[in-house]
Amino acid sequence: MDITNRDRELLRSLKKYELLSTIMIETLIFKNIRKTTMLRRLRILEKEKLIKRTQNTTSQIHLWSITDQGAQAIGLEANKNSWNKNTLDHDLKLIDIRLRLEKCNLVQDWTTEQAIKSIIFKNNSIVEAKKKLIPDGVFITTTETQNKSVAIELELTLKDKKRIKEVVKNYLAKKDLNFVWYISNHKNILKSIFSEWKTMAKGSSGVRLIASLYDEVIANPVEAHIYTLEGVFKLNDFWKLTPAHTYAHTVSTQASSYLIPSNGISANNYTTSKKGTAL
Repeated sequence: MDITNRDRELLRSLKKYELLSTIMIETLIFKNIRKTTMLRRLRILEKEKLIKRTQNTTSQIHLWSITDQGAQAIGLEANKNSWNKNTLDHDLKLIDIRLRLEKCNLVQDWTTEQAIKSIIFKNNSIVEAKKKLIPDGVFITTTETQNKSVAIELELTLKDKKRIKEVVKNYLAKKDLNFVWYISNHKNILKSIFSEWKTMAKGSSGVRLIASLYDEVIANPVEAHIYTLEGVFKLNDFWKLTPAHTYAHTVSTQASSYLIPSNGISANNYTTSKKGTAL
């Protein structure tokens, strides 16, 4: 079959995001194109084994990923194309967050959990790799000409206290990270994380904890609240977003690093809109 430019754009997007819903594909690739035309093309690409369909049993939404054959068709290496159905809801919500943060020019470069895991297992023994902390994703943003590395954790359920302590301890030991950004649909989950972080950090770590509510990020990311130990901000003010964000910077990964060397950031760089975390 002939692969059109739109097909190539779709395949590149599936390679980039790893998984997209039909609605996401419509928004990214088939904007202002009749839905029947889009669905017909998706079925053709699926029949040719260039893309693969999975159904989220929770929401009955069709999700799409690129196959090995699809990746080869555009000259790329294959990536993850099998999914744990028990985590599909989490995976889809995380991709939705990523798309919205990219749209408001916050994200310069995003590394997925799968890509991080691949790097860690490539550079460590299996025993050591299993001990490593792997976030849901890590992205780079540029604030006032400085690159900042941000680990994303989407928490939909409350972990036990022992597990929270273990994760916080590992994050506080990181030397190549600026922020850990927890996003959850429950304030109590964020409160538990803040409580453990405040107890364990004792002002000694260069890594800063920030948090947001999932519904706020999805509804309007630039107006979403960023909760910190120092105060509450609007996302747009906290990151000082401008239309002039550049996407030209290339990020290299190292064996023991998620992304880039950190440039520490102080709470004094910002003016809080409220006092306290207000969760």
